[in-house]
This record gives sequence, C-alpha cells and structure tokens, in this order.
Amino acid sequence: MRAWQITQTPPHGPVYVCLDVGMQEAEIEGEIHFPPAERYAPAREVAATDDDIDRIIDAFESAKMPVIMMGRVGCDPAEWDNRIALVEALDAVAVSSLHKRAAFPTTHANHKLPISPERPGEAHTELMKKADVILDLDWLDLGGYLRLCSGDSQSQKPISSTIIKVSMDSTIAGGWSADYQALQAADVNVLARPDTVVKQLLKRIAERKVTASRAAVAALPHWTNSVKQPEASPAGEPMSLIELAWTVNEFCEGSRDVTLTRLPLGYPGGFCRFENPLAYLGKDAGGAVGSGPGHAVGAALALKDSGRLPVAVMGDGDFLMGVNAFWTASHMELPLMVVVANNRSYFNDEAHQERVAVIRDRPPQNKWVGQRLDQPPVDIIALAVAQGFEGNEPITDADQLLAEMERGEKVVKAGGRYIIDARRTGYEG
Repeated sequence: MRAWQITQTPPHGPVYVCLDVGMQEAEIEGEIHFPPAERYAPAREVAATDDDIDRIIDAFESAKMPVIMMGRVGCDPAEWDNRIALVEALDAVAVSSLHKRAAFPTTHANHKLPISPERPGEAHTELMKKADVILDLDWLDLGGYLRLCSGDSQSQKPISSTIIKVSMDSTIAGGWSADYQALQAADVNVLARPDTVVKQLLKRIAERKVTASRAAVAALPHWTNSVKQPEASPAGEPMSLIELAWTVNEFCEGSRDVTLTRLPLGYPGGFCRFENPLAYLGKDAGGAVGSGPGHAVGAALALKDSGRLPVAVMGDGDFLMGVNAFWTASHMELPLMVVVANNRSYFNDEAHQERVAVIRDRPPQNKWVGQRLDQPPVDIIALAVAQGFEGNEPITDADQLLAEMERGEKVVKAGGRYIIDARRTGYEG
C-alpha cells in the first residue's frame, strides 16, 4: 500500500519492494487482515497558492522573451491541450527535451527550436541567454542544463533570468543519492504538480483578462523552415544518423499512430515531429545505456490493444546490454518493432575516450579500444530471433530502412515482433 501511494503521488517515481528472505520462507501464522484500500489512498493533489499564481503571471506580463520548459508533465490529452493554451495565452517560447516524453507539439508556432537533445546545442544556448523569464515545469536537471548554456555553476553563479520552478522533485531527494541533480536558484519556487499549476494559471489568466503578443518571440524563426532532407550516403555504405532519423520520421508521418518508445543517444531533434503525448515516451534520466530494451517491452505492454504501433529505436550497445528483455515481449505476445541504430560500437564511451585523449595529449585514434563491436560483428538479427522476433538481413541504405519498417509494420499489426539491424555511422554522421 505504501508503494502504491508513492507511485500515485507526483513525481510518480518507480518503487522497489524487497521482502526479507526469512519473511518469504516463513510460514504465515495467525489471521491476516486486509483493511479497506480507500483508507490508504494517496494524498490529494498539491496546488500552488493564489499568491504564487499571481507572481508567475506578473513576471510574464513584464517579460520580453519568456520561455516555458516542458519537463516531466502528464500525458493526458486534456493536460496537453492546457499546455498549448498556456503557451499561446502568454505568447512564450516552448522548449521540450528528448529526455522526457512528448510534452508539447514540436511543430507548434511557439516551439521555435527543434526538441532539445541530451546536451543543449548552440540554438538552445542562445535562447536561454535571451530568456528573461523561465518557467520550469519539472525540467530534468534544469541547473545542469543552464550550466551547459551559461558556462557557470547554477549553485554558485545562477543566471540573472527570473526563474519560476514548478516541481515536486524535491520530495524524492534521498540522503544517499544525488539523483536530484544540482541545486537551481528560483525566484518563485512552487512545490506542486506542473499540470495542476498550468490549470490554475489558465483560470487566473481568464480572470485577469491577460493577453500577450511579443515582437521578440514572433521574430524568432521556426526550426521547421530550415529542415532539409539529408544527402544520401553511398549505396551499400552505412547511413548517417541523420538519414536514419529522417527515414524514421518519414515512416511516422501520415495516418500511422506510431509511438516511439525510445530514441538513441545523439538523435537529431530536427526530425522529431511529435503531435500528441503518445508520439514519444522519452528515455532514462541521464545518458544510460542498457535501459532501452526494458523501456521498449514495458511500453509495448502498456500500448497493447491501444491501436498504436510501438517502435523502439536504440543503439546496438543499448540493445546488447538488455537483449534478454525481448524474450518477455515474445512470451507475453506483445506487438513491438525494434530498430537498432547499429554503429558497431559502444560509441558513447568511444566518444568519451576521444575527449579524454585530447585533454591528456594521448593518441585519439585509440578511442575504439575496448569499445568497438566488430571482428566479428555481432549478429543483432540472430540474437533477436533467438528471443522470438522475426527479422531479415542487416541494411545500410535509408530506402532499405523504410522498406524494412513497412515490412515490420505488417508483422506487428498481426501481433508479432520485428527486429531491424540498421547499419549507421558514428555520431559525427
């Protein structure tokens, strides 16, 4: 019952219940009583105070370049619509992240930049420098994100922008763990569920008859205006990650109800057109490798009989560290398509070894040592087939990938599971 309370209370973290082995083996003695579950219900939803709501709106009324960071928010369609209404009412720039599920339509006029990758790029850095008000709706590690944008520790030299933090993340901070990340300065600190506060803000905006139209926001170009189809790699040679992302987006567009359960590290946000809260389910909180298979299987279970097509795109290292999870998908007869973006390396560590080599004046050409998955190459298809999946041959070209995804779609719609080994270059592609 305690575990149920925790999982049903924002921020809805997972709970691990461990029963002592002695308790598991001991014979039950005496009568067991089952109390009424409703008397152990989770606490009621926490909301912001009226004063906090007015302070937030006051900050936006005097802002020239306000930004709303869409972090760990809900997937309820009504809450999705509320976030759109809030951004439009305040004429703010919306920012979302590949770390978390689709939180805002990436093609919306106010979602000026493509979805943010794991580390902010130049465009996101420049936007954060221009922002005079930042509304943080439970963004993952805002302090770390702003440190990468500004170059300064936010626990020592916080940016001068007005920061409005709305999160219940502090309720899960434990003394033995640092997963709550860096301490971020906040001018208004609201301990409440973000989507509850969004609803409160919309109500007060209507009461105060707040309207906004910002020339600085309107002047920002929209990311979709500069997206072009990438140049194709030579036939038979591994495709670039950009080509792969373009093809996945091409497959997802149109009448297909695709849910991307996972995307690999380094995935380009410029090809992510998410139009509803189930378009993309996000990933782990950091740069972990190995959680993708478990995420994919769990998502496939949740989406079973929903009419949606679950597609997991993950790196080969991610796949190999958890390939046994796919047996569960077959055992439970969960429809699922898996695209392995296979650069034949634990490339995240390869890139890290290159950075360290440059810093320490060592030969960066040795970066592959201990990380390259080649000689012989791992048979991705055979490993998945051994877990009950169907699969064809490894492919290298974008048109082959699209054809394989269409073939996999037929298998998945019939209730099966399909694996695609898509050979690609490293992150530099």
